[in-house]
This record gives sequence, structure tokens and C-alpha cells, in this order.
Amino acid sequence: MTSRREYTKAMRERYQRANRRERSELLDEMVEVAGYSRKHAITLLNRSERLTPRASRPRSGRPRAYRHSLPAIELAWEALDYCCAQRLHPQLVSLTEALARHGELRLTLEARTELASISRATLARRLAEMPARKPKQVPVGPHPNRAARSLVPVDKFAWDEDQPGAL
Repeated sequence: MTSRREYTKAMRERYQRANRRERSELLDEMVEVAGYSRKHAITLLNRSERLTPRASRPRSGRPRAYRHSLPAIELAWEALDYCCAQRLHPQLVSLTEALARHGELRLTLEARTELASISRATLARRLAEMPARKPKQVPVGPHPNRAARSLVPVDKFAWDEDQPGAL
């Protein structure tokens, strides 16, 4: 890639000084040498070269949105076995209030207002940033109701019953 950039830079200088016929020949050469498509080569050659490399923009000092409610969201998410944001969102406020009542969570006023105002899409983005955990495993073994089922008599009824009240 470095050699391609150097080649493009050298060709750009020649391309901008050339007339129409010479430009066509330079394009043919660049397509053959660099392997670019013709339209992409035109775009690269017409682009002005930056005098200085682009510096990364410094992050603004504004605080992250919903940062007070993130611990509550994570605890509620864990309590509901890492469900999706669409299922978590309707339960979020009531669940966090219940967790706070039972002493599992300490909710501040800022966290309560953030939880009440968070949208489903924002909640989904915040959940995607959290470390992915596996759902709780259901224990494998004999089903506890199998023995009870064998003790309860089950009878079949005719499905074409025409007497009123038959279900």
C-alpha cells in the first residue's frame, strides 16, 4: 500500500500538468500498473493531496450519556438472564425499583430519571457494549413432574361432541 501511495503521488503530479491526451495515457498506465479501475484512478488523481496528515480529533469533554444508570441496567439485564433490549426495556424501571427496594441496588435520582428516559435503541447500544455473558444453563436431568404425570389419570374425550357446555 505504501508503494501504491507513492506511485499515486508521483502520477498525480504528472497528471495535473498533462493535457487531455496525455492524461488518458497516464490513466491507462495507472490502471495497468496499480490495478485500479479507471474511475477510481481518476478519483485518486484528481484528489488534492493533504499538506499534513489528518490528526485525530480530540474527544469532547462531555460526559457519556446514561452513565449513572449503567450499573442498574447491567444488574437488571443479568436478573432477566441477559435478554434482548426489546424485552428488557418495558421491565427496566419496575425491575430496578424492585431491586432497589430489596437492597440489591442503590438508585440515585439521576439514575432513576435516566432509566425512565432511555429509549430501546440506546438500551440496545449500551447492552452491546457490555461484556457478553452466557445465559444461565438449565440443569439437565429427570423432569420433576414426570412421576406426578404418571399418577394422574388422563382420559380422552370425543372431539365431535354436540352437547352444550362441552369443551
